[in-house]
Amino acid sequence: GSNFLPLSYTGVMCDVAPFSESYKPMPNIPIGSAATAYDHPLSGETFILIGHEGLCFGNKLPVSYLNPNQLRFNGLQVSDDPTDTTRPFGILDHE
Repeated sequence: GSNFLPLSYTGVMCDVAPFSESYKPMPNIPIGSAATAYDHPLSGETFILIGHEGLCFGNKLPVSYLNPNQLRFNGLQVSDDPTDTTRPFGILDHE
């Protein structure tokens, strides 16, 4: 999305198909590495997050979506079940 800055591209392009027929596939979306900044709401620290092998939509999307399985692989706890009422939806922060 537009909140990530591209760092490099792999040279591979994808046609991204939606999960719904309500909009058309997006052709020629590049794959690459990109970075964004995250400001921690309690500490005030800014973290630079870098993602690799991602779909680089640029200004075609206002925000970026992170894959919950990639977040889990990197040690984060993610609650992505909207029917689970025992914990908040999103990335869980246990600081």
